[in-house]
Amino acid sequence: MASFLLYAFVVILAIGFAIQVLNKNKSTNLEGNDSVTLRDFPVSNWDSENDAQEIVDWYNRKSGEDKTVSDFMELCEVTKFDSRNDAQKLLDAAMLFLETINQQEESGENRSEEWWK
Repeated sequence: MASFLLYAFVVILAIGFAIQVLNKNKSTNLEGNDSVTLRDFPVSNWDSENDAQEIVDWYNRKSGEDKTVSDFMELCEVTKFDSRNDAQKLLDAAMLFLETINQQEESGENRSEEWWK
């Protein structure tokens, strides 16, 4: 019995470690990439604003801005974030904004705080 418990404990630790490595790899992919998909985020079910925060955090890191989930939801006309479709809307908007920021920087344009509304 004791050996079975020890074996089960080791298996659980190994699974936990593997999940951490996979999530870290996803985070690394996000940091170096302007073109991502929902699969690149460490979210299995896009059903809450906490999940939406993953997209917003990624956008804020890439853009240097400090937008909120509410900002994105309002802009994308999402009243309740609870689906993969909602997540795709936010991600599409975030990628479009990043592309616009990059184009503005390349052309030397200054952007105001309200450029994205």
